[in-house]
This record gives sequence, C-alpha cells and structure tokens, in this order.
Amino acid sequence: VAEAGGVLGRALVPFVALLRPQAVMLAGPLAMSSTYVAACRSRLAEAAPNLDTPILASAMSHAAAARWVAIGDFLLERDIDLDSLRLATAA
Repeated sequence: VAEAGGVLGRALVPFVALLRPQAVMLAGPLAMSSTYVAACRSRLAEAAPNLDTPILASAMSHAAAARWVAIGDFLLERDIDLDSLRLATAA
C-alpha cells in the first residue's frame, strides 16, 4: 500500500507543478488507508519540495466523488442554453 501511495505521489508532481491546485483530494478505498495517503504526501514532498500543495483524504467513495465531478462539470461550470430548453418543451 505504501509503495502504491508513493507511486501516486510521484505521478502527481508534473500535474501539481503545472496546475498549482489549492489541494489534491484523494477519494475511494485507498484514501481510507493512512499508510497510502502518508506515502503519497511524502513522495510528493520529496520529489517536489518547492510545492506545498496539501494532499487531502476524503471519506467519500470513488463513485460519490465521480458524481460530484460530473455535477460540477456538467451543471456548475457550463452556461445553460435556455433557448434550446424552450424549443424542447414546445415540441
């Protein structure tokens, strides 16, 4: 489990360096493992000491996390085209 967390931490380096997120949220079964999360944090800090992006662990399941991403992407981040909705209800 620690090895897998370390692999993820190392894989996150280019994304965190490029995108500079406020935090990285881990969700799903492995996020429940303190060993996995600690290894991920440690490897990210080791590989990129100048990045101070926190790695957070969520108690949310991977399915719930995917739902929230979809809600954010499809509902919150897009403009609603009311004209197409009017046409659909008129038909």
